[in-house]
Amino acid sequence: MPAATTKSPETVETKLDQIVFHLERMDKRDRLRTVGGFIRGMISIIPIAFLIWSAWYFANHGADFMRMISDQAAKSAAAYTKNQSNGLLDQLMKQYSIPKK
Repeated sequence: MPAATTKSPETVETKLDQIVFHLERMDKRDRLRTVGGFIRGMISIIPIAFLIWSAWYFANHGADFMRMISDQAAKSAAAYTKNQSNGLLDQLMKQYSIPKK
C-alpha cells in the first residue's frame, strides 16, 4: 500500500490567516476592476453623447442642410443640362445643316 501523504493539522488561526490573505487579495483585485469599469463606462458614454448632440444639432439646423443640398443639386443639374444641350444642339446642326457650296 502506498504511503499516504498526510498534512500536518493546521490550527484555526493559520486557516483564518489564509482566509484573510485571500480576502485582501480579492479586495485589491475588485478595486482595480471597479476603477477599470468606471473608466470603460466613461469612454462608452462619449459616442452616446456625440449621437445625442448631433441629433439635437440636426434638429435645429436641418433646414439649412437641406437648403444647401437642394441648391447644390440644382446647380449641378443646371450645369449638366447646359453641357448636354450645347453638345446636342451642335450635333443636330451638323447633321441637318445644309452644306454650303
